[in-house]
Amino acid sequence: MYFDPLTVAIVLGISSILLIGASFYSVFIFFRGIQLAPLFEKRERLLADIASCQNTLHNLEVEIQSKQAEKANAERLIGQGESERQWLEEHHDEVASLKAQIANTKNALQVDLDKHNEILQDLQETRMELQKTAGENQRLSTENRTLQQDIAVQQRNRESLDRELQHLTAEKDKAKQEDQLIQKELLAHRAELAKLNHNIESQRAAQARLSEEIMCQQAEVEELKTCRNDLRARCHQEEDKLHNLISKCIEQGPMNEAAKWQDLNRPVFNITPQNVKKNLSEELWLENFKVALKENEIKFHDRMIHAFHTGLKVADYSPLVVLAGISGTGKSLLPRLYAKAIGMNFLQIAVQPRWDNPQDMFGFYNYMEGRYKATELSRMLWEFDIFNNQEAGKKYHSALPMNLVLLDEMNLAKVEYYFSDMLSKLEVRRGVNPENRESRRNAEIEIESGSPQKAAEAKRLYVGRNTLFVGTMNEDESTQSLSDKVIDRSNVLRFGKPHDLTAQPNIRGFEAEFNNPQQLDFNTWRNSWIRSESRFDGQTCKIISDINNELAQIGRPFAYRVFGAIQAYIHNYPNTDHAFADAMADQIEMKVLPKLNGIDKESSSAVKQALNRIGETISGLGDEKLTEAFYQAKDNKDEIFFHWRGVSR
Repeated sequence: MYFDPLTVAIVLGISSILLIGASFYSVFIFFRGIQLAPLFEKRERLLADIASCQNTLHNLEVEIQSKQAEKANAERLIGQGESERQWLEEHHDEVASLKAQIANTKNALQVDLDKHNEILQDLQETRMELQKTAGENQRLSTENRTLQQDIAVQQRNRESLDRELQHLTAEKDKAKQEDQLIQKELLAHRAELAKLNHNIESQRAAQARLSEEIMCQQAEVEELKTCRNDLRARCHQEEDKLHNLISKCIEQGPMNEAAKWQDLNRPVFNITPQNVKKNLSEELWLENFKVALKENEIKFHDRMIHAFHTGLKVADYSPLVVLAGISGTGKSLLPRLYAKAIGMNFLQIAVQPRWDNPQDMFGFYNYMEGRYKATELSRMLWEFDIFNNQEAGKKYHSALPMNLVLLDEMNLAKVEYYFSDMLSKLEVRRGVNPENRESRRNAEIEIESGSPQKAAEAKRLYVGRNTLFVGTMNEDESTQSLSDKVIDRSNVLRFGKPHDLTAQPNIRGFEAEFNNPQQLDFNTWRNSWIRSESRFDGQTCKIISDINNELAQIGRPFAYRVFGAIQAYIHNYPNTDHAFADAMADQIEMKVLPKLNGIDKESSSAVKQALNRIGETISGLGDEKLTEAFYQAKDNKDEIFFHWRGVSR
């Protein structure tokens, strides 16, 4: 199809003109709306003024009619008042006053009429202006309807945009919530990743240590193989010597029984019964002991002294008191001074790293010499065994002295290897009757006698309740840690760093004050100092039960033995102003908090809740140092697992 270029140009021109006209028309409507807005406002004001004027005019007409009625009434009264002239003359002043009032009223009415005429003239002018603006108003109304239609279209567009905006806002809120969830999951994943990284590093370090240990053990294995070969050769030599000795022994006859046990029968202390003192007051002695320490600049916290003293008194439940901490803090000094002041036989035993069985503590039977090689510990225990040693029974039947044994640096070797059997015997001791031989056998230690075929003839050793055990341990890389079995059967006291490094303790002066050879009587200790009656049972049961319930939530509860040990400790604590709170705080520190070691503090809400409730219980006891130490271990962000380091007092 062919289009004439002129026609196309004309059509395009007309279209352009129409578009331009439409644009100008839109602009005209916009500016016209701006111009008409004041006219509409003026129109509204004029209509309001007209209505006001009409109301005023109506009121004036009513008032004029009223005045005209009054005037007519007054003229009628004047016409009729001829008969009353006399009365008027008599009341001339009143009439004059009324006339003046009437004149004033007329004047006022005339003024009102003038105003009314002016208002009517203004109304006429206003009506003319309204007639002039009526046509303009009609035109503006038409334009207004057009604008209203445009406004309605824009309003519909706006509503559509508002709905779209609401939809977008809802989607934005939903996206924001999803973003928050993602952020929480991201933080949780980051925490988990950090924990995994920490565990990986720990595993790598452990693997490196294991590799080093394996290499060391391999080297040791090679050395042991060499030693084994050497020992085999030596064993063959010793067997030959043994056969020769056995032959000689058979020829010479059996060894004298007294010579066989000569080493065991040598006394360590050789105490005379006359030097055993009775009826010693516990409270008086304890106060004198603390005063003597302070006077000689020997600094031990009163809580430490009370805890050590009470730990020894409850040896039936916790047979071992452990003093742990850094070297040089007085761990070995406290038991020595305590024994000196109270009148106990004191035996200090240095534990060796090679100890790995009970023979290292009690000695052994030397088959080569045909005699028992005793240690100081076995000799001391036999010296005061009034049930198996007839000489001891005769000597101490009326007054048995007390003994305090110190295992110094007990964790240089694995405690379970050399002391586990002893610890079990000490624990069984609480439930036996030492007077009954069959009952006593469960708590006795059998001494090797060189005649396995004659077990009935073996010597037996009963460790009486008059012998107490204390151990010290340094916490460093050269020592072994205590197992749960040892901790459950012990009271562990921790020595922190000294608060005053300038103190000069006068140990000789202290020992001089207690340079008395008399010994504390076991009956006084058992019957007067150890309490069997119950104290604070209700408070103790509630607190310990609550704590044990929290421990059960994280898989670390304790049973009757620990509960009985805690009760005994609280019953036997010295009579102080805060006896219950101090004793309970001690037992939470010694028995409860070590059970939390190794727990992942952030592993679950149950762990967090249990730790928080245990912390609340500790805070309620009023022990600020214990509370501070617990929350330091609980809230330490550098450690994922709970690590209890004890309290420094």
